[in-house]
Amino acid sequence: MKIDGLGAPQQPEPKGKKPKPAEIADKNRENQKPVSDSIELAKGKKPTAAPGYTQDIQKGIPSEKQTEKDLSQVKQRTSDGYYDKSETKEKTSDNLISSDELKEVVDQYHLSNLTKEILSKTPEVRHDKVAGVKKRMAEGFYDSAANFGAFADKIIKHFGV
Repeated sequence: MKIDGLGAPQQPEPKGKKPKPAEIADKNRENQKPVSDSIELAKGKKPTAAPGYTQDIQKGIPSEKQTEKDLSQVKQRTSDGYYDKSETKEKTSDNLISSDELKEVVDQYHLSNLTKEILSKTPEVRHDKVAGVKKRMAEGFYDSAANFGAFADKIIKHFGV
C-alpha cells in the first residue's frame, strides 16, 4: 500500500535569524526525498488449500481420506456393539459434560424452556379492553383529578403495595 501526498515534514524557522526565500527553496530541494510511505501488509504470502481458512484452522480440518477412515471406523464399531457398552456410554457422557461445547447447547435448552414457561403464563391480550383505554385517553378521561385517585388505587391493589 502506498501513501502519497504527505510531503516533507515542516520545520519551524530558527529563532532570531530569518532565512531568505531563495535559501529556503535551495535547502528544501537538497533535503527533499521522494515522498512515498509504504506498509508491507503481508510478507511471504503462503497459498492455502482451502480459500478463506488460515493454516491454523486448516490443521483442524481433516482430509477427505481421514474422514473416510473415521467413518469406516464408526461403522465398524457400531456393528460390533462398541457404542452399546456401558463403559463407552459413561466415557462419552463424561467427555460431553466436561466440554465447553455442550454448555452452550444446555444454556439454549434452558432458555428455550424458560421462554415457553413465561409465554404459557402470560395472559392473552384483550384487544377490546386496550381499544377502550385508548378511546378514553383520546377523550381526556384520565386527565381529570377524580380519575387519578381511582386509577392509582387500582394499581396499588393490583400490585399488592
